[in-house]
Amino acid sequence: ELYYEDPVNLGDPDLRPETGWTWDLGLEAAQGPWRFSGGVFARYEDDLIDWVRPADGSDPVWRTANLADGETRGWTMAASARTARGHELHAHLTGLRKRVDLPQGWEGKYVALTPRRQAVVALSLALPAGVRLTPALRFRDRADGREFTVADLRASWERDDLTLRIDLTNVQDAAYEEIPGIPMPGRMLTTTVSVRY
Repeated sequence: ELYYEDPVNLGDPDLRPETGWTWDLGLEAAQGPWRFSGGVFARYEDDLIDWVRPADGSDPVWRTANLADGETRGWTMAASARTARGHELHAHLTGLRKRVDLPQGWEGKYVALTPRRQAVVALSLALPAGVRLTPALRFRDRADGREFTVADLRASWERDDLTLRIDLTNVQDAAYEEIPGIPMPGRMLTTTVSVRY
């Protein structure tokens, strides 16, 4: 954002740091195998950095600037459970409302990227021989009205200090963009081997 330059984007080395303050309030509870948590929060920001240009189209180049102030309010809820056999269920919901004040006559490139709602649900199954199988669903609804749901699958095996993990992300090969104009990868398989020492 300071020095980036291409034909339609121009950074500004004189950008100032964004400033802000936040508060949050949360609760946690447990009952038997269940765990619950929830909270509310707010963030107030000044001198937000975004790529901006005149809304009337008089200049097609996006330039970085400390041009906006913002306020984000939200809530979060989570629940999880673990059975005696080691199976786990996790659910997490988040709701956000973000307001960004740009000066009149300007538009921002990333102002609408904040998700309005996010949800993740995962079921982790404990299988024999130290194997875990975890299917998960991720849902996101952005402020610009675009939404997507993505399914993921993880298989993992752990023995002593060695862990092997195989992840299949975007199982259904969905076409979606978290940032407008930048497509996210389709179905992807990754393998991770880690050793603790």
